[in-house]
Amino acid sequence: MILRGLASCFLPAESIELLPQLYRAANTRITQRTWQDLPLRRLPWAPHFILVGPKTASSAEALAFVLQQLGRAIIVGRVTAGASTGAIDVPLLADGFVPPTRPYY
Repeated sequence: MILRGLASCFLPAESIELLPQLYRAANTRITQRTWQDLPLRRLPWAPHFILVGPKTASSAEALAFVLQQLGRAIIVGRVTAGASTGAIDVPLLADGFVPPTRPYY
């Protein structure tokens, strides 16, 4: 959700696919798309530079990656934490789920 909202601010109003993932257990492709209706001002053509470092992780790391891949940002800094694996809840029987793990940086 954070990735979709932030990326939408830096991209045009059309729906753009972000960071597709494969949920192997169900052989299902999960995609996030930018929001077309955004209550914030968009800056789709302004140059963007994103500073990253060893403590950059999770959605911040994913945002830097997505905007770089879409040609919308130049990434500046050091190697990131490598903790942008994406996480989904794993459904279980009897209406339960296993939440994603919470890594410590």
